[in-house]
Amino acid sequence: MGEKEGISLVLTVYNEEKMIERCLKSAQGFVDEIIVLHDGECKDKTLELARQFTEKIYISEHKGEAELHNIEILQYVTCSWLLRLDADEFLSDELRGSLRNLINDNSIDAYAFVWQYWDGREYITKGVPHKPALFRMSKITAVEFEHKNYGTRGQLAKSSLLIEHRPEYNNYTPAVFNQKWKKWIKIQAEKTITHNDTRFYNYSEVMIAAFNRYLDAQVRLAHPLLIPGWFALSFFSFIKRLEIWRNITAFHVPFYMGSYAAWLCWYIWKGKKENRVKKVHQ
Repeated sequence: MGEKEGISLVLTVYNEEKMIERCLKSAQGFVDEIIVLHDGECKDKTLELARQFTEKIYISEHKGEAELHNIEILQYVTCSWLLRLDADEFLSDELRGSLRNLINDNSIDAYAFVWQYWDGREYITKGVPHKPALFRMSKITAVEFEHKNYGTRGQLAKSSLLIEHRPEYNNYTPAVFNQKWKKWIKIQAEKTITHNDTRFYNYSEVMIAAFNRYLDAQVRLAHPLLIPGWFALSFFSFIKRLEIWRNITAFHVPFYMGSYAAWLCWYIWKGKKENRVKKVHQ
């Protein structure tokens, strides 16, 4: 794992025939290997298109979320650096032309790139937020948990270079929230309640303990009366993260993020309640 110098591009996908070719084409010739892992049975042409770019294609158990495969896919990586993309992302010209210079800096172990919010037609933020995407394998950390990206035990640098993120739809609408986001929320709520079986990679005992304490606190604080607090905390954190005072067109995004947190609180509380009822009847 991670033995030869170079960059491994990894993607975990689920029926992404409309997006994957653009993603892989943007990296072709600028990375040393491409690894595609499909989240369960493929029901479209995703893997057929991926085979035009790589032979390293794997199919795994369906889990419903890419991050839940973050540790599994590491076993296929042979290069010293890992570049993680989603199918609806692609490398900007400036970023792909800079990859070799970035990995040659021995003082940096991971890079976060500008990852602007897209409404289906145009970017609605400028210069924010940043998303970690390039990691030195010897320092990478991973955890199998909803929306939990790779991390590093080394030095993370923020770059002004851009990862293009252009899904074919507007992610911030009531319809998408109800159809897509709530599915994620339910998975995250279940994982939060049952997090004792979470797998970690390159985490110290201190890091694992801190992660578990955070999730234990979420479980304790999940109650209908506290839903407004969950909403407010997420809402204002995204106001700051997206620098809304400079990106007014994205003002609705913190509302959706706050709504995500509010529903997460509700589903965790509901799950706790259901588990208590099961124990009573056992």
